[in-house]
Amino acid sequence: MARLVGNQLQHQITQGTGIKHFRATQYGSCVGSKRLVHGCSLRYIVIRYILIKTRQQLKLYFHAARADTRCMPATFLRALTADDAPAYRALRLAGISELPQAFCTTYALESSLPLGQISQRLQHTPLQRIFGIFNDIQLIAIAGLRREPIAVVHDKATIWGVYVAPQARGQGLGRQLMHASIHHACTIPELARLRLAVAHDNQAALSLYLSCGFVLDETAAQGDMLQLQLLLPRPALTTAGAPTFLKINTLQFPAK
Repeated sequence: MARLVGNQLQHQITQGTGIKHFRATQYGSCVGSKRLVHGCSLRYIVIRYILIKTRQQLKLYFHAARADTRCMPATFLRALTADDAPAYRALRLAGISELPQAFCTTYALESSLPLGQISQRLQHTPLQRIFGIFNDIQLIAIAGLRREPIAVVHDKATIWGVYVAPQARGQGLGRQLMHASIHHACTIPELARLRLAVAHDNQAALSLYLSCGFVLDETAAQGDMLQLQLLLPRPALTTAGAPTFLKINTLQFPAK
């Protein structure tokens, strides 16, 4: 009985009628304003049936989700070190081979670099940090942050070499790399601006960068590449270190 009533009620809920307007006089006798089935409120029976059925469906859903989660390998992000040079080199060459217009180098030039030079590039320095995302033990995404060594542009840094392996796309890994790079840049007080370049026809990367706060820098256009920039929050100057300026309108000049 409860199952029959519950199915009818669920159909009415789907149609937008709801429990308030449910009619089931043929399933119980009316006592005052309540309908009873074997001494129990019909509404109570229907609600209890729906809750039990829903709980069973949720249990099956979460069991399935938990099984799927166990099958998915864990991913984690960290700064790369010299020990990651072989994996970094292989992934970077794969990126250059797939998207040569997105890299400021060629496959021949990059593949000719000795592994020792790649290891040196991955060392942590005040001017550079390279991040990577691993799928269990496999490197599947990379991005670098490089500061300018010249004093006149020392407040600028560039995000470069962003690449996500094809099998790992659509999981938000590019956004994780951007957030890690931006967060690291914000820990450097001297930095005020981040820059990056993206091909004008790479809509997926362009949408990602714009959603992370980057805007088009029209003063730095370079061929088919779009130049983007992001202004970083600067630490407030202390009173002692701030330059002092006099206001002209506060000066008093004696009348002649």
